[in-house]
Amino acid sequence: MSNTLSGGDVLGLIERMLGDTHGELENLDVRLQRATAELERVRQAELGALSVLAGVRLKEIESGELIDALDETGERVKALLAQRGAAQEKVGDEIAASKEAAAKIAEERTAQHDTVDAAEKAVDAAQAQAQKGLKADAAYNALLEKAHASDAVADLAEAKAQAAHKDRTEKGKPYEADPLFSYLWSRSFGTPTYRAGAIERLLDRWVARVDDYEPLRRDYWMLTELPARFDEHAERMRAAADDDFTALRAAELGATAAAGVPDRQAALKKAEEALAAIDKRVEEQEAEVAALVEKRAAFAAGEDDLSRECYALLTDAFRNEKMRTLRERASRTPSPDDDAAVDQLTAVRTEQPRLEAEVSRLRSLHETHRERATRLEDVRKRFKDKRFDAASSEFVNGALVAMLLKQLLAGSLGAPAMWDALKKQQRHRAMGADPMFGSGRFGRR
Repeated sequence: MSNTLSGGDVLGLIERMLGDTHGELENLDVRLQRATAELERVRQAELGALSVLAGVRLKEIESGELIDALDETGERVKALLAQRGAAQEKVGDEIAASKEAAAKIAEERTAQHDTVDAAEKAVDAAQAQAQKGLKADAAYNALLEKAHASDAVADLAEAKAQAAHKDRTEKGKPYEADPLFSYLWSRSFGTPTYRAGAIERLLDRWVARVDDYEPLRRDYWMLTELPARFDEHAERMRAAADDDFTALRAAELGATAAAGVPDRQAALKKAEEALAAIDKRVEEQEAEVAALVEKRAAFAAGEDDLSRECYALLTDAFRNEKMRTLRERASRTPSPDDDAAVDQLTAVRTEQPRLEAEVSRLRSLHETHRERATRLEDVRKRFKDKRFDAASSEFVNGALVAMLLKQLLAGSLGAPAMWDALKKQQRHRAMGADPMFGSGRFGRR
């Protein structure tokens, strides 16, 4: 059973993982919003309890300003939270509208992707038709055979030229290491270009006899001449091979033109450009959704401007010196009138650390899932940009791809490393036409 996955299957797997991650983010938003709201309720309850205690212990505090300040802070906090609730509702509506727009664009992409696949298959079918005709064409087969033969001759000639250069370097070393030979060779002794006076000629002839120069000169001359001659021969053979290859390609291009391949390739290119334009719109719309989701998450976590203002108001109220005195005295109050307020304050102070820890935990989880979504979005964008979801694209080891995606989701594999691994698994499979047909096997165009 084949373990390969089509490009569309892999993209679908990425999309499903991304959808699950976005779903988990939404679930965390709801949980975080509830936890934050509960924490705010507890903080307001603390403020209310302290306000009651302030009324009871007013004489001890020696001022009526504190209770007024507490009541005023409470009303201000309520007003800000009401504003925040309205803003949250608005963001929720904006997210719903933005997601609806994203879904419509996604439908457009699906339809356009089908158009691209159909266009790609049409190109492949036309190429297969052209190849079938060429296989049955005796004239084309003769061109193909001639091109293979001349290419082999050119390869052999280039190999011989390289060997001649290697021989020149290695076999020339003994000659160049002989000082007498090198001396005579540098003076062109034994050639028509040799020039010297009578005494110099006499001495040079004596040196030549001692060194047995003449046979060495002939051999060394041949050694230095051969590389250039082999180079010239190799260039002629390669030029002839190029001419034969050009003739072969011309026959192939004529056949593909007659089969309508260029027109279908133009239609494919146009369809791919339209798909790329839709992908850009998808990316822009998803960025808008992501920004709104982040805004909603800020509300849920109490990290928006209105929540910060509420927190600042409460913090300022609790920081008041008289408030500290009130808290200390509340813990040891003998009055039965404020027992309920003291009990409430005790419960609040017990509950608040737990809620703060829960909010912190959910914020951390939210950030983890946001990072997962970002990694998946990065890989998905590259996947689409490279058209790895094309009809001819497939991945050799589907199980490995699935495992790599899980590692990416877990954070043990980064997006760049994931992408490198995906590229190694990806290949373009043949459909009807053979990509290595005819001139394709020459490894050049």
